Amino acid sequence: MRSAESDLLIHVIDIAHPQFEDQIKTVMQTLNELKAGEKDVFFVFNKLDAYRDAYFDERLEKETKQEIETELNQSLVSQYGEHVSLVSARTGEGISDLRERLATEIREIYRIRYPYQARQW
Repeated sequence: MRSAESDLLIHVIDIAHPQFEDQIKTVMQTLNELKAGEKDVFFVFNKLDAYRDAYFDERLEKETKQEIETELNQSLVSQYGEHVSLVSARTGEGISDLRERLATEIREIYRIRYPYQARQW
């Protein structure tokens, strides 16, 4: 299936990569060239565990680490919109929340596209 025909795009980003923002720009430019730049995009920032390993000092307190992650998430949401998830495919962290958010979004797309069938789904 072509991206221009998709209802929803999922962009998986390696959050631990030092140039992840440049990679996002490149992908978004490519989507624009493919006439898919107007599509809803879920930004899934993967490798949260590797991000922690690379950027967190082991001596940081748990509360401080949580504050940093909260600020990171808020920053990503302000840059890329509400469709942002931080996950670790290796550990499974954040995957359940991502599944729920995607299911909710897909239900909404289905409800709008097929309003006469939405109650059956």
